[in-house]
Amino acid sequence: MSSTRLALRACGALAVGALLASLLTAHTQITHAQPKRVGAPPTPATSEVHVTSLDQLLTRLAGLSGMRARYQEEKHIALLKRPLHSEGIIAFAAPNLLLRRAEKPEPSTLLLEGSVLRIADGSGTRRIDLQENSVVRHFVMTFLYVLSGDRASLDRLYTLAFQSTPSGGWQLVLTPKAPDLARIIKRATLLGRGFVVEQMTIEEPTGDSTVLRFLDVKLDQHYDEAERARLFRLPTK
Repeated sequence: MSSTRLALRACGALAVGALLASLLTAHTQITHAQPKRVGAPPTPATSEVHVTSLDQLLTRLAGLSGMRARYQEEKHIALLKRPLHSEGIIAFAAPNLLLRRAEKPEPSTLLLEGSVLRIADGSGTRRIDLQENSVVRHFVMTFLYVLSGDRASLDRLYTLAFQSTPSGGWQLVLTPKAPDLARIIKRATLLGRGFVVEQMTIEEPTGDSTVLRFLDVKLDQHYDEAERARLFRLPTK
């Protein structure tokens, strides 16, 4: 597998974790920012909020201190009859630490710190500087644009298609405009309800796709220096 495709898949998994955390935490911060008053109606649950536009979704995004969640991933490869499964944890610490640690079926760790991606698995340890790869950098920046609510940059790189349903669900499809990015990604599709992202699918022109779902999400995590050093690192031999 080329370093570009390896880095793209790794960053895709990492970025999904950050995106999910941001959307969930944005709603949590808004919910708890308003003090409850006696006799006031209860604040709507996250899934009960009806998101009707992409601008509404992006303007709800806010900075978060951190998150942690379990993930389940299915990798569908055209040449294989059954999808490949993996599971583990994803963690984020502001402003630029993102970890994906696979536990099953084989252990591996992906650590993104700023513009440097480090990968550790059974084949060894690798370091990828995202500044040296424009395709991967654009892909990673996509999710940073979402996190910061940068609609102009998203419109520059992607054709955006947002759809909401009367029941409160929504779908956001990002289709690359840049030819170099389109050769790697066919589209990315986010499905959600209210301000919660429930699933993300990344499709490739080859017919392969990756589906990620999240469980046991812990929001607004505050990591002290000792916790950051312990969690956000590659495993030692």
